[in-house]
Amino acid sequence: QRDTHPGLGRFPSSRWQEGDRFIDSFDLFLPETAYTPNEATLSIGLWVQDAYRIGITGPDGASLGDALPLATIAIEPVPGDYPNRLAANFEGQLLLQGYQYDDVRLAAGDELTTTLYWQTLAEPAAAYELRLELWDENGDLRVRQHRPLLVDETGRSTNAAWQATYGLPLPADLAPGSYEVRLSVVDAASNELLHTVGDSGNWIDIYVYLARIRVD
Repeated sequence: QRDTHPGLGRFPSSRWQEGDRFIDSFDLFLPETAYTPNEATLSIGLWVQDAYRIGITGPDGASLGDALPLATIAIEPVPGDYPNRLAANFEGQLLLQGYQYDDVRLAAGDELTTTLYWQTLAEPAAAYELRLELWDENGDLRVRQHRPLLVDETGRSTNAAWQATYGLPLPADLAPGSYEVRLSVVDAASNELLHTVGDSGNWIDIYVYLARIRVD
């Protein structure tokens, strides 16, 4: 989303007269973490600053809501070895290279299937579990699941690349809406969460934030 003033601030609405026409050009940048492949609807709207969005009506006077869809755009994957590349380093033990959902639109009671692409960075210092969580738009935790990391025999070798697929069942009474998916790696013995670390070894977070899903 990008918010700006009409005419990029050069043509404020206080100066508008009936019949005025003007052209605005905007650059809208997708975040590097945008999920691919996917589709998005490009829409526009006007709003009163710090107040409300202005309603839109069609030629026949019918209400069109407060956002006008312009086009559907395709979000294509960036070329590379892994989909939705992350390169999340868990304390020098594991590198989460990328991930892929089976679908980003689901219904209550469905199962969210996620394939994770890993690299083993060092001989494991402990037995690890994967924790997947689903958070709603109010910041409330709705689903949490612990399960073994599912390291295959290939993945037990240092620098080996491997993948595993995990299912996260959605509650049958899960309300429609947008949900955030969070991933953590847990030391199974101590129940401590591994941090993701930066290039200098600084701790970043205990979560990796995957793309949001939609429940209809």
